[in-house]
Amino acid sequence: MRQMEDQRRPWPFSDKGYLEVLFTDSDEARRAQRGLQERGVPPEDMRLCLAEEILRNQDHFLAGRSWLAKLVDALTADHQARRRYSANAQAGGVALWLYAPTQHDANRLLRILTDYHVAYARHDSNEGVRELMFDAS
Repeated sequence: MRQMEDQRRPWPFSDKGYLEVLFTDSDEARRAQRGLQERGVPPEDMRLCLAEEILRNQDHFLAGRSWLAKLVDALTADHQARRRYSANAQAGGVALWLYAPTQHDANRLLRILTDYHVAYARHDSNEGVRELMFDAS
């Protein structure tokens, strides 16, 4: 598996091969992260992004961009996914990013995550984008 190269990543939602999992509770996200490690997922294939970090990265991403960068973003970004990611962070939620280059890899991770209270998951791969909403109860 590949390491996440840029520690600020992900923000623009253009990275293929990652499963984004949103949690409304940071303790539950940490518990899920430990559970994934116990089930053999390498720590370098996971990145837990806390609410404060997500909001700080968002501000950094939006600040000082050129008109060309703004145009490219307007035409290519998944704005609905970005709004969901931001809203979750503003409510104190966290995101767990997992390296999953194929749908098979994502399905394996999602089976493990059924033991945890996940709010939302999104997988982007060469096979397409899949979004999964979970019951908030």
